[in-house]
Amino acid sequence: MRRYLLAAGCGFLVGLAAAAWAGSGTRAPEPEEQQPEEDVEYDASLARRYSRTGYGWHFLRQAWLMGLLGAVAFSPLAARLRGAVRQAVRSPPAQDGLFALGLGAFLAVGALPPALLSGFVRSHAYGLSNQSIQQWLLDYVKSAGVELLIAAPLVALAWALIRRSPNTWWLWMSLCWAPLSLGFVLLCPVLIDPLFNKFEPVRDPDLRSALHALAKRAGVGDAVLLQMDRSSQDKRLSAYMWGIAHSKRIVLSDTIIARLNEGELLFVTAHEIAHYVKHHVWIGLGSSILGATCGFGLLSWLMPGLLRRFGKPRGYANPGDIAALPLFLLTALALASMTTPVAAAISRQIESQADAYALELVSDPAAARSAFLKLAAVNLTELDPPRAIVCWMYSHPPLGARIRRAEQYVRERAGSPRGVSEAHPRN
Repeated sequence: MRRYLLAAGCGFLVGLAAAAWAGSGTRAPEPEEQQPEEDVEYDASLARRYSRTGYGWHFLRQAWLMGLLGAVAFSPLAARLRGAVRQAVRSPPAQDGLFALGLGAFLAVGALPPALLSGFVRSHAYGLSNQSIQQWLLDYVKSAGVELLIAAPLVALAWALIRRSPNTWWLWMSLCWAPLSLGFVLLCPVLIDPLFNKFEPVRDPDLRSALHALAKRAGVGDAVLLQMDRSSQDKRLSAYMWGIAHSKRIVLSDTIIARLNEGELLFVTAHEIAHYVKHHVWIGLGSSILGATCGFGLLSWLMPGLLRRFGKPRGYANPGDIAALPLFLLTALALASMTTPVAAAISRQIESQADAYALELVSDPAAARSAFLKLAAVNLTELDPPRAIVCWMYSHPPLGARIRRAEQYVRERAGSPRGVSEAHPRN
């Protein structure tokens, strides 16, 4: 237990150090302090404080989760929970699923304090949240419940494969990952997302007609365009493309519809249409399947030694023992953290392609620039964060870089060094 406490304490201190480092990063160069247009109130200092406390909370929550997993993996708790589920049910798959539910519930309760502070208290402190504490907790419980209901049968399947094929389980698990991922992306938009938000066709008839005309011009006139009630949760602006086959849709939050003008909304929608046209969801699925295959293979190589070193003294040494699940998850989380910069770089490249496509489709870089500035102003996003943070955390290019790309587009098309506002005056 003393070893666990030492490990958890180190993890906590690492998280605090990361939080302090992220919050004290050097200031961005002068272009990053550019002032937005007159109708956009962007507070660079406030956005920097909000963003950098967010970076710190990200690392702290990662360290906290690893500490919670360590609390079970490096103590007698894993073996005790296994003994309890064996007394409760006889079927090995049922035991594995019940163990997963118990572990998941422990993690959900244990992760509540930092989630509450970073997700609710911090959002209210900066004036972004519209939820009461009861509404926020209800969403947290629903999210945890959905994750548990999905995880329990998957864990039962995984451990059945490990016991049946102790040397090649990683290969069979990788083969199962592909259809499971496809099923999730197919069903999530229609079964899970509606548990948290209301989705409906874009209400404004003029805007709806303009968006459908844009989609038709891009060759995807059958695209499903929806709006969601994000305002029931917070004030942030968002848009996304999600789903495959019949569940594929482009979604705009009601908050972004309320704050952006039609030209800006056309650009944002064109960006999401790019994901639709260029099949970026399929690229993401392929990357996920490839990454999972590599991850499972690496886990199968690492786990025997880790189990001998850490599991055997605590009553579990066989990979097929469900008590090994916390150590599996802790190792997988560490591996995923190491590969985060690679996944983030791939995502940023995809988002850059979508921006370029949108600029070509709507030919209105002024709208792109003003849309990015409003996103930064409302969401309190730092225009040009530290490069290390971008490398590690950003799935999209920083908004400052996206604004400069729109300005570069104007210069390339016009053959002139004039700025966006001169080359493409707003209506």
